[in-house]
Amino acid sequence: MFIFWLQVGLAITIFLLSTLAALYEGSGIFYHIFEWEYSTPFSKLINGEVTNAGDIVVLDHFVFAAKYSPTFPIIMTLCGIYLLVLIGYFIFRKSRRFIRYTFILGILLFLLSSSLINAHTIGGKSFFFTFLVSGSMCLIIPLIIYIVLLFKNKTHKGLS
Repeated sequence: MFIFWLQVGLAITIFLLSTLAALYEGSGIFYHIFEWEYSTPFSKLINGEVTNAGDIVVLDHFVFAAKYSPTFPIIMTLCGIYLLVLIGYFIFRKSRRFIRYTFILGILLFLLSSSLINAHTIGGKSFFFTFLVSGSMCLIIPLIIYIVLLFKNKTHKGLS
């Protein structure tokens, strides 16, 4: 149980540090006036048209960082996915529902990946591959677990 909480603590710490770094990198949106039209969806939703830097909402820093400096937003995403898998394992560790849980998570990540298939920015392409690889891992790992459990059950039945 200690190892589980250690992993959760490390993942949350890395998530928070990468969040701060992404916010810092995303603050560059204040100086790129021509990007306000394309990189401020949350500000447009809340304030309408963005006419000055004061209209920009903090969430748009993440959008700008994800588009043009995707390293820390990707680290945030990977930590979030890892936390989801850890929490799913903690909740479903005594049953086979963990296999279904990670399978559904993998499908959702594939759907996210498919929405970015035609991305034109470096961040969009990076997130496409991040979601694609993460989705693949979330589909492959439960398959391996299922095969191991199947093999384990057949060997135990053969010994009885």
